[in-house]
Amino acid sequence: MKYILQLFIFTVLSSSLFAQDFKAIDQTKTEIKNSIKTLTEINEYKDSLSFKNFYLKEDKLQLIQVKSTQNNIVKIVEYYFKDEFLIYIEQQWLDLETDKVISLQKSYWKNRELIKWSTSEDGEIDKSSQKHLAFEAEVLNYIDQIRGQY
Repeated sequence: MKYILQLFIFTVLSSSLFAQDFKAIDQTKTEIKNSIKTLTEINEYKDSLSFKNFYLKEDKLQLIQVKSTQNNIVKIVEYYFKDEFLIYIEQQWLDLETDKVISLQKSYWKNRELIKWSTSEDGEIDKSSQKHLAFEAEVLNYIDQIRGQY
């Protein structure tokens, strides 16, 4: 009985801590978005169909925005950072002809760990699934590659 009570308390506390993490991440994301005009913008590339912008505050990465267009589909990805750590990614695929969202993905990160990932197609992805682990590895590899680009 003692073990069950300890497990219950741990589960409740863990859920509460993750909820606090998500709330703090959402707040930081909103603050970055609202202050975008005050951030230093670095355009890596820009043309009529795509762009990649880095946004810094005092030489610290805050946001990366990437947009690409192909066959009337626009993909927009935003990577949010706090203290140089990735905290949130949002990916949207939009159909230009219908002006509808085809797909939406959101992922929350803490200390280089994917703590929650959801997609409009599948809902929340199980943390122990191969899909989750592969996505985490792919994103971390990408983030490590772009570190020196800004």
